[in-house]
Amino acid sequence: MLIGCIRGSNFCYKAVEGMENCQDLHVRVDDYEGQRVMSSAWMPTPAELDRLNQGQPIHLHIWGNGHPPVALTVPED
Repeated sequence: MLIGCIRGSNFCYKAVEGMENCQDLHVRVDDYEGQRVMSSAWMPTPAELDRLNQGQPIHLHIWGNGHPPVALTVPED
């Protein structure tokens, strides 16, 4: 997946200097019922899009010892 551009971006996680294949991640930080929610956009590569169109799933990988609340969506606009 490639980092996409999210509408309303208001925060940037800077890429690790000197790390290969690492780039800035622009996110939108919102308040949802008193909870901080960060959203980012990702675009499938052509090869990934082919696999998705063949019915392959998207995998979400979480680093750490717990699984935070997450959601994957496709915006309508």
